[in-house]
Amino acid sequence: MQNLFVGAVALALMSASAQAQTSTPFAAAVGANAPLPTPFASNNGQTPPNYSHPLFALSHDYPSTLAPPPPEPPWRHAIGDGQITVENAGAYVAAVKEYVSQDMRLLLNDSELRKRMGEAGRRRAVEQYDNLSVARQFVQILQSKLGIE
Repeated sequence: MQNLFVGAVALALMSASAQAQTSTPFAAAVGANAPLPTPFASNNGQTPPNYSHPLFALSHDYPSTLAPPPPEPPWRHAIGDGQITVENAGAYVAAVKEYVSQDMRLLLNDSELRKRMGEAGRRRAVEQYDNLSVARQFVQILQSKLGIE
């Protein structure tokens, strides 16, 4: 069983490593010796031919904890702390709209906030779901399930 685990780990890491080493679409334009881009860099300086727009700059100032839920959600009150029914669905929707409207207006009117939140979301997605990260998580799960260190 341990040999099977070692083989699965090696395959997962080789696959992630091979994917990390593939060349970028613009590698030919900048040369084979160019460093591989990193998803955590503001930009890698590699631009496609005929691209004249600004390069992006990431912001990593997203919250480290989730906001607590409201103590008494207004939508629960709108439906009498029961289930949503045909009769109370309108009141439920109105309460949810009222609750999120201030934050939605803020997002609609603040392009910098939208940009920061989008960049933070991208960074989080890359950190948690890129192939190498998923392979490492897979190895950790296998190790814990099989009792291997």
